[in-house]
Amino acid sequence: MDQLEQDLQKLRRQVIALATQTNLSQPPVGEYDAVISHVEINDRHGVGVLLGQLFRDSGPILAIRSHTSYAGDNWLGEHHYCISYVGLSRPERFLKVGQLIGPVRIKRILCVPFREDDVWTGIILHAMYGAPLCTYIMDDQNVAVNNINDGTLQELLQASALRLAISQEMAAAYERKYQLPFWLVPPIVSPELILNHAESSPLTATQQPTGEMIHPATGVLVGNIWSKSWLDQLRRMTRQTKLSIHWYGDREQTWLKTSPEELCQDGIIYQGFLPQQELVQKLREYPFAVVATSPLDRPGHDESPHAQAIARYSLPSRIPFMLATANIPIIVIGHPLTTAARFVQRFGVGASCEYDPQQFKMLVEWVLLPDTQKDIRQRAAKLARYLTSTGVRDWIWQSTQLGTAVDRRFEDLMPRLPDEITELYNRCGQRKVA
Repeated sequence: MDQLEQDLQKLRRQVIALATQTNLSQPPVGEYDAVISHVEINDRHGVGVLLGQLFRDSGPILAIRSHTSYAGDNWLGEHHYCISYVGLSRPERFLKVGQLIGPVRIKRILCVPFREDDVWTGIILHAMYGAPLCTYIMDDQNVAVNNINDGTLQELLQASALRLAISQEMAAAYERKYQLPFWLVPPIVSPELILNHAESSPLTATQQPTGEMIHPATGVLVGNIWSKSWLDQLRRMTRQTKLSIHWYGDREQTWLKTSPEELCQDGIIYQGFLPQQELVQKLREYPFAVVATSPLDRPGHDESPHAQAIARYSLPSRIPFMLATANIPIIVIGHPLTTAARFVQRFGVGASCEYDPQQFKMLVEWVLLPDTQKDIRQRAAKLARYLTSTGVRDWIWQSTQLGTAVDRRFEDLMPRLPDEITELYNRCGQRKVA
């Protein structure tokens, strides 16, 4: 698809979203599933990619969000709503939802809460329409941080027939706090993108369409960096080791306050945002990937509680994505007890190190060895077949109807490790229900 057609499709989605929000479109009639997220569902962020892969080509959907970040560019749903409850009482919140959505029949509800408004929408839809509710925690906003009220979240979780978490660390933390069972659903990948047979590693220089050569020791970084502290430490390492990293993603991360020119001086070359298919082809040209995460309890690092919460409990969707689509070895930089580092170590698909230039350089040298490349890529190819999105949507809805997981496909793939979970709690701590 050329750029013009992509721009036209985006414009069509924005017009549909605007019509829905201004009541110019026809109100929903018939039977719908409701999917609740914090922003538009598209490929500019991990939650959007995951929900798009789960629910594309499904039946009619109402897509409901609490905030607009992408000018209404929503890829999922016949009807889109942006609902905020600021300043409203509980009865007024129910009335607002009823007026916006009307007497439609809602079959099932999936709520992915990030803001408290998302939680309220899940509670209200379940109460008003009587549909079975599944809550899927992808980002921690309540255990390590206090961005969602305990009582409100508890009401949502108790109303949910099924509760999911994106990592075992997240599942264990929320089970421990709320004394309710959670099931694992890690980030999954569209089957047409999966590479389940290991290809030879790109250890020779390759030429990009621009004519630039990708050096065999150049790594790749995909997606967001959630803390300026992490980026500063990464820049220090690439500057001191003279190693280069190509960064693909959406650079509009205001908290980083860094220009592409400054990054380039330190060896981090910003490559821009690529659509998924193009990104997959690029990933297969690199010998290793880098994921920057938190040093957690290490002294001398200034990072927000939100950034630490992401590192402690969320499994970045880019990790399964890169492994499944490119079988690429991954170096996680940060604390070994972060969810990202634990995932890579569990499956033997890379390694982790602290923000230490010497450690990083040694790991890059190790990962570039032909035997290392072969072994890791073979493991990643075997893992990839278990990360397909095929059948996962049906699994979620059937499990929601049943009130428990219909099988243990992801629990068996990634069983909880009690000793490591206990260590995680001891080191990081967590808030109790207020």
